[in-house]
Amino acid sequence: MSLPEDYRCFLRIHNGQKNINRPGVLGSTHIANHFKREAILNVKAATLSLAHMHGGLRGCIPITLCVINTCGHYMAITEEAGHKHGRVFWPSLDNETINLNGDGRMNCFIMADNFTLWFISYAESLVKEHYPVIRGEIFPYKSASEHTGDNDITVKTATCFLPEQSNVNPPHFFFTYRITISMDQSVPKDGSCKLETRHWYITDGNGEKEEVHGEAVVGSYPTMVPGGRHDYVSCTSFTTPTGTMEGHYTFKFLNREGTTNAKIAPMHFKAPPIELASERQRRRNAKLNIASCTDSDSD
Repeated sequence: MSLPEDYRCFLRIHNGQKNINRPGVLGSTHIANHFKREAILNVKAATLSLAHMHGGLRGCIPITLCVINTCGHYMAITEEAGHKHGRVFWPSLDNETINLNGDGRMNCFIMADNFTLWFISYAESLVKEHYPVIRGEIFPYKSASEHTGDNDITVKTATCFLPEQSNVNPPHFFFTYRITISMDQSVPKDGSCKLETRHWYITDGNGEKEEVHGEAVVGSYPTMVPGGRHDYVSCTSFTTPTGTMEGHYTFKFLNREGTTNAKIAPMHFKAPPIELASERQRRRNAKLNIASCTDSDSD
């Protein structure tokens, strides 16, 4: 049994994070009642767990860890449980108790077919400055949309899938999103305004529609002035792996009568590919049958 070559090469360059309680290269996500700070494990911490993995995690090792929620990415270093060798995945929450008891019925989210694809995809987004970095901490939100209206108010959106808050069965796909509202410096002072209401139009992957109308954004009524900016984070969930949100904010002018709207261009949410336990078991059984036939022929 050996570690995949690309993973071994990575560990020679960077053998994990020394202090996994501090912000790391994989960044952080947080909403009002949930916080995740994920770190890459060193080779000793990763392989130490191998002997204790059962069921759907047999032959797999954790390669990242959030100590707050005891969750992270896993990689298959054998095909004992039916995973493809080297595949990086995240166990689905739906059979959490069963997994710990050693049952193989574990669904999962496929992050990449190997460590190189997984890490390079993340690193490229980081190098291209797709992720916001605030006070030295990375927030891995993928840019989703941007719109600037005639009132020179710009609304930028970015999304992030949270596998630790999601399940395959029953279907529940949880996302957090980050929104930046800004006003151009050139806007006259009488363009200053205060957010009053938000209006969302939501469509899931099956085309089912929902509308949400309410006051404020996460309890706040931000004021926009020339050169001003307001950021906030919120969350949503779908019963389908994909979905869309769009809408607008209504602002009331501070120094004159009237209101103005700021459009929120469509945000597209997409969960990673899913592999059901039944698919994995069929692949495992097929390989066992081939091996059995080969042994019989050799006899």
